Amino acid sequence: MAKTTLIEYGTSVLAGPYDDEEIIAALGDGVAIPGDFVHIGSDRKVAGSDLGAVELWSGILLESRITGREAAIVSGIRCEVVIPISTHRYNVRILDLNGDKDIGFSLDISATPGKLDAAVDVNNALCGAAKPIDDDDTVAQVRMR
Repeated sequence: MAKTTLIEYGTSVLAGPYDDEEIIAALGDGVAIPGDFVHIGSDRKVAGSDLGAVELWSGILLESRITGREAAIVSGIRCEVVIPISTHRYNVRILDLNGDKDIGFSLDISATPGKLDAAVDVNNALCGAAKPIDDDDTVAQVRMR
């Protein structure tokens, strides 16, 4: 059965009991969902990172006390972004990869705002699958590189 919600990996975008992550305050944009890879603009609003438009990323959008894990953060409402640390694990949003993928499968920013896709260049991939990814999954646990 496909995994499509972050709760299937735990209660937080953070997949471990980490206490050394840096958290940045930002504002929602009405589109980005917790688990998305985002950039924080000069207006302090998050925007989904993607190839071709917002080719910057600040971190991963954390779950909200107001909107939870599965809904977009309302525009202008305070939210938080975690700056990922190498080797740490995070529960994030991905595109359907059209098939099962093993632990270590390389993922990178996609052309769809906020979501990860199969990496074109495995040597420069942003992260790898920390747990197997099944066909039709739209969330995954990844380990940052």
